[in-house]
Amino acid sequence: MKSKHNAVEANDCAKYEAEILKTGFPLEYETARMLREAGWSYISNKFYIDDLEENVREIDIVAYKVTHTSNFDVYTVLVVSCKKNDMNAWAVLSRNLDRASPNNNLTPVHAWTNDRALKYMMQPIAKWEKVYHDRVRGLGVKEVLSEPTSDIFAFQEMRKSSGAPDNDKQIFSSITSLMKAQAYEIDSLGVRKTTPCVYQFNLVSVIDTDLVKLNFSDQGIKASSVEYEHYIARYIIKKREIFSRIIFSRVGAFPALLEDYGRLHAANTKMLSETCSSFYDGVLKDYYRRKVFLKDFINAAGWELRWEVRIGMGHEIDVEKITLSFNESDDCAIVGVDAPDAAVDILNKSDRAKKQVKEVLLKLYRYDGPFRFEVDDIPF
Repeated sequence: MKSKHNAVEANDCAKYEAEILKTGFPLEYETARMLREAGWSYISNKFYIDDLEENVREIDIVAYKVTHTSNFDVYTVLVVSCKKNDMNAWAVLSRNLDRASPNNNLTPVHAWTNDRALKYMMQPIAKWEKVYHDRVRGLGVKEVLSEPTSDIFAFQEMRKSSGAPDNDKQIFSSITSLMKAQAYEIDSLGVRKTTPCVYQFNLVSVIDTDLVKLNFSDQGIKASSVEYEHYIARYIIKKREIFSRIIFSRVGAFPALLEDYGRLHAANTKMLSETCSSFYDGVLKDYYRRKVFLKDFINAAGWELRWEVRIGMGHEIDVEKITLSFNESDDCAIVGVDAPDAAVDILNKSDRAKKQVKEVLLKLYRYDGPFRFEVDDIPF
């Protein structure tokens, strides 16, 4: 038989169960459930230090998918903010979009990699952003990277009961927490990631309330209910102007967006792997691409070349002056050394030197074609 004390506790439990529904935690749970069912791994309630304000901030969910490729691991990341508001609708205030304006960036991409070949191909960033969007859209990504249809210039929380404006505190908090969390995550990757990888970031604000678009024009203001909306945010972080795409999504629309984010991950895996591989196409014919791994080539092969010349003729070559080039007339790579003709003859006859260079060229440049040693007679 239950005691009266236990009966009171049971009633209290029912009260707690009902009252917690008024908070945003059920929304966080539901969002995480949808991510899990769509095949995303996630971390909840991640804390970080705001470098500017020196206080602790929290982001609700960081979700990711990862695919292992022959080049690197590909991560597609969703940084997710969850907000619930029973009293207020979220309104986005928009106007006609000036696509030709030099002050707009309608195709921002936030990606990080420690793979130097891919990093080279991602520059200059302004050009690569456009290439990236065109490629992934061509691979079936439909909505999550579509260009905005209007210019969102402000936000407002508005009373559901009366339509009265009630500031934008919750919306602003969602935007700033997303952008700062993204900046923190990107900055931390260089410290903690050592295996070859690439990360592509996306920002989503999942809301449990009405989402209203108020479009301003010369003919007046027109309100419409929307399920999700793209916003290109502009923010100054560490004295740099940053553009980021944020999608505001009602919780009911989030599963459809997750399907498209799944297509985005598949597109990222294909596009980024192919982009990396394209770096090596004719790499030794291009001075700037050769330069990416030249120091590594010298460090890996230079000691063997110096040793072969030293024991062969007692001459010391300056390995720091070793060069790489390509002779297109006979389709042959050239390893240039600042040394006499006799030293070059020794290297061209040395199986050890040729074996070492062949292995290093294959490892760094994926080149397994012919090569020879020549005197580097470039005067400066």
